[in-house]
Amino acid sequence: MVLQRLARLGFGVTESELFTPAQGAREWLARNDCSSSLLVHPDLAQEFEDDLDRVHRAVVVGDAGEAFHYASLNRAFGELIAGAKLIALAKNRSFKDADGTLSLDAGAFVAALEFASQRTALVLGKPAPGFFEAALASMDCPPKHAVMVGDDAEADVAGALRADSAAPCLSAQASTATAMRNGSTHRQP
Repeated sequence: MVLQRLARLGFGVTESELFTPAQGAREWLARNDCSSSLLVHPDLAQEFEDDLDRVHRAVVVGDAGEAFHYASLNRAFGELIAGAKLIALAKNRSFKDADGTLSLDAGAFVAALEFASQRTALVLGKPAPGFFEAALASMDCPPKHAVMVGDDAEADVAGALRADSAAPCLSAQASTATAMRNGSTHRQP
């Protein structure tokens, strides 16, 4: 999914050069002998097909779009109170939707599940420093030689800075709720 989007934008990136939260989650699930109960976008579900029939369970929450509804959240809640771990592919608050308005991102739903289940999510994607550290490790790149370019000051830039990476750039379109409320965008020439 990400590789195809990058190719459409003209970036020749190979699978070995890409590190995604889903990849980090799959590795974590395997290391911890967990099968996933997914609350993710249907296009992402196929990446988790090989983690069936493991000893433990983990609820994996990502950008599920329209799949975030009462029944899916309640199913995830049931898994959590039955003992499943809670894994978040991201904990972003909001994003700028295709129509230019702000929409809730996965973080709002992760927070609801944390509150209801009284469990804390393990965040394997942005803005967790561990995500950036794992990405750099996968490229054998020290943080001082890395630059994070992103469009979300909170998840992309602040997360990279917490992992000791340089993060000087944002696109002209800021996507955090704070930046939108303040009417600001962050640009670096």
